[in-house]
Amino acid sequence: MSPTSPEAIRSPLQRLAQWWRDLTAAPLSTSVGGDEAAKIASDMGVSVPELEEVRHKGAAAAYPMYRRMASLGLDEEEIAHSEPGVLHDLQRVCSLCADKRQCLHELKADPGDTHWQDYCPNMPTFEALEAEKRDKLKN
Repeated sequence: MSPTSPEAIRSPLQRLAQWWRDLTAAPLSTSVGGDEAAKIASDMGVSVPELEEVRHKGAAAAYPMYRRMASLGLDEEEIAHSEPGVLHDLQRVCSLCADKRQCLHELKADPGDTHWQDYCPNMPTFEALEAEKRDKLKN
């Protein structure tokens, strides 16, 4: 009888988590090729280092943006459908923002407080989306 391999002992969830860690540990330019990484970054309107940073932070890095949109009454699905590039830009900017902890704290304490407008790099885009929403309601 052969000894059980460490791979066989781990659960499927542990193997999946290890696969994800291995996948994201290597730079994108290594895992997909430098030219392909540059193309992906270009398509997204970011540099390869910014793309790497967003990738390593993961999808949850833009969570405050979704909470802020909800607090402003902006419909994420509608924006994704009508202006997907704007939504991707909002996600990228939020993912790279250094004030995420403060933003989340303020969203939890008082979503209506306007202090976030002093530091949020997405504020001008949120304002434009709100103005667009008001214009649509008028017509």
